[in-house]
Amino acid sequence: MASNAGDRRIRLAKLKITDGKGDIANFGDGLAGYVLGHSAKIFAVPPNVKGFGAGGVATVSAQTDLGPLETRP
Repeated sequence: MASNAGDRRIRLAKLKITDGKGDIANFGDGLAGYVLGHSAKIFAVPPNVKGFGAGGVATVSAQTDLGPLETRP
């Protein structure tokens, strides 16, 4: 889930989620979606990503309209 506590929307592209084992759920190079201000959005892992999410802390990387985004565990 992505949350946005700010007042403006955030555009997410090139969204990738990496689980604790190093498996990657790639949402493609294009637009993944927007997270509106003061709201949250759930990005479901594509069904073709087998075994994803089995343990560990996930990291997220994306390109936003404000620049690159990367979470750290």
